[in-house]
Amino acid sequence: MRLKRISVVSDSSVLFEWENSESFDISNTDLRKFCPCAECEEERGKQSSTYISLYTKDQLSIKNIRAIGNYGISIEWGDSHSTGIYQYEYLYQLGKKK
Repeated sequence: MRLKRISVVSDSSVLFEWENSESFDISNTDLRKFCPCAECEEERGKQSSTYISLYTKDQLSIKNIRAIGNYGISIEWGDSHSTGIYQYEYLYQLGKKK
């Protein structure tokens, strides 16, 4: 799946528009909660299924979004976390779950 456009809709969500004319608004909370970096993956693995994530405003504010090749994006968060590479297929599946 190829991404056509990314738009920061508000302080709380990002709109992803795809080549197939589908679009998904994904909350900053979900983007951060499902960060695909190794550190976040490991941390999620330690949590129980009833764990509720709490984030600070800095952890949920987006400083920058940049393309990674032609397969994904990197999000730099307000707390400077930026190691996750969100592959387009991953974002598409995350958006479809909403």
